[in-house]
Amino acid sequence: VVVITPTNNAINVPVSQPIQVRFSEPVVTTTVNSTNLVVSNNSGPLTGAWTLNTDGTLASFAVANGKFRDFDHINLRIKTGITDLVGRALPAEVLSAFTTSDGTPPLISSRSPASGTQAVALNAVVRINYAEAIDPTKFANPTQPITVSLNGAPVAGRIDFILNNTVIVFTPNAPLTSNATYRVTLQPATDLFGNKQTSGDTFTFTTVDLIAPVIQNLTSSAGTTVRVGASTAIVAT
Repeated sequence: VVVITPTNNAINVPVSQPIQVRFSEPVVTTTVNSTNLVVSNNSGPLTGAWTLNTDGTLASFAVANGKFRDFDHINLRIKTGITDLVGRALPAEVLSAFTTSDGTPPLISSRSPASGTQAVALNAVVRINYAEAIDPTKFANPTQPITVSLNGAPVAGRIDFILNNTVIVFTPNAPLTSNATYRVTLQPATDLFGNKQTSGDTFTFTTVDLIAPVIQNLTSSAGTTVRVGASTAIVAT
């Protein structure tokens, strides 16, 4: 065995990275299989397929579903069952291992106010929590990753990244308007490993209603005429 890719003890290996083993001479195709080249993690052997290139010197392994798990420790064991074209076996087993990186885009773990919330306080801030750290510089518009709008008009405010870039906070410059529905729009976020969300997020919330009720109509059960000394029920709407 001349070269193994990824190299032994490599870290942050992309989850879609194939395993490749380069031999110093052509080997027998039928010996390149999951019995002689064992790929495993802590749970046991992994399902996948080994292929050999046309000159017989490069074996490649593609894991089932095309990806390893995030942050998984992968082991490779190359057994002496591998033989060259005249039947000579590999002189000794070869062991190698590597650890994969994160291959999953960041997920929003919570929103405050939550989507569809009613009676939100007028001094509320908008807070978006991610399940992992994100890269603030990777937004399509890094200066405006989040927009809070009212009737289509953006609300002026300050944007902060806190808690090691796992939270975005939007603080309005002025109190929110009462009895109003606000829309929050987020650009797709990218984590520290370069995994980008396929789409952003949008949701609405409604602020507290501070408008007192007004009687618009009074209706008598006796109609439009009420006799002196008589009792009648009045309905206010």
